[in-house]
Amino acid sequence: MYMRIIVLVLLLLWGTPTVPCKTEDGPQIIPIRILDNSEETERINRMPALVPIVAYYNSSTSAVFIQFLHDFGDMGVNINNNSTGEFRHYDVNSNSGTVILPINGDEGTYQIEFNLSEGSRFEGIFEI
Repeated sequence: MYMRIIVLVLLLLWGTPTVPCKTEDGPQIIPIRILDNSEETERINRMPALVPIVAYYNSSTSAVFIQFLHDFGDMGVNINNNSTGEFRHYDVNSNSGTVILPINGDEGTYQIEFNLSEGSRFEGIFEI
């Protein structure tokens, strides 16, 4: 029963569009869709992998909020603004459950990468 609920929640989160949600004068919250970018296997999967990482950018704090739905242990997180060249690297531990990573907040296209210690890699792209 609980597994069905967890799968349903993850499917709903996976289908969240990456369209900015903005009120007229309030902060801008931008969901970041994270994809599994690990090396391909020979198995044929008909469904994309469910990624147990939820992330969004909050303009009022100029920070990326990350929630880990699974304990991956230590990992490196890289955030790169492809428009300005700004690059940030963070060493984080997913055991804490949530992490807030400050960025400059300049306009542009950002790429976020999660490099896990066992070799898996997740990434996402968002625009400010």
